[in-house]
Amino acid sequence: YFKSIDIDPNNAVVYNNIALVYDYFLEDYQKAIEYYKKAFELEKDPLYLSNIGKSFAYRLDNYDSGLYYFNKGVNLFPDEKKSYTDRGYFYDYYEDYESAIGDYTNAIELDDEDAGLYFDRADAYNRLEMYDDALRDYFKSIDIDPNNAVVYNNISLVYENFLEDYQKSIEYYKKAFELEEDPLYLSNIGRSFAYRL
Repeated sequence: YFKSIDIDPNNAVVYNNIALVYDYFLEDYQKAIEYYKKAFELEKDPLYLSNIGKSFAYRLDNYDSGLYYFNKGVNLFPDEKKSYTDRGYFYDYYEDYESAIGDYTNAIELDDEDAGLYFDRADAYNRLEMYDDALRDYFKSIDIDPNNAVVYNNISLVYENFLEDYQKSIEYYKKAFELEEDPLYLSNIGRSFAYRL
């Protein structure tokens, strides 16, 4: 990568790739941030800002600096779904679920066909014990992507653990298992029959 920079010192992608090596393999997060910042100086791409925010927030556990860069992403790129999604993940990580819901909602307004956004917002609603809202978004997620076993599993968990509708819970666990033969889903079915009915 450094040889590549010698040849083309204005290639933002190369600086970002160097940062990724420092971030994920060498675990030198300060160096990673330095190279992410250089990438962003060269090319105003929301990805690079997001990477800076992630390094501060998740690698260095620096809430304020992480939030600063996620906010900067939203301010500079208000029409980019990724800006809101990444800040939503940040809020989720720090258990500020109401703020996460706000950002997922903004992202959905930019792309209402992204099943993952409905899933993420549903999970945040679930953590706030807003089960009707969670189910609404989980169902919207499977309307868009009916083959995601994890969504069916989460629907089951809401029915089983919070709404105490064990028949529905088993129905959705079975659907999750049909889509993905994960032993967890089979175990959930067995637990529901053994302990809930």
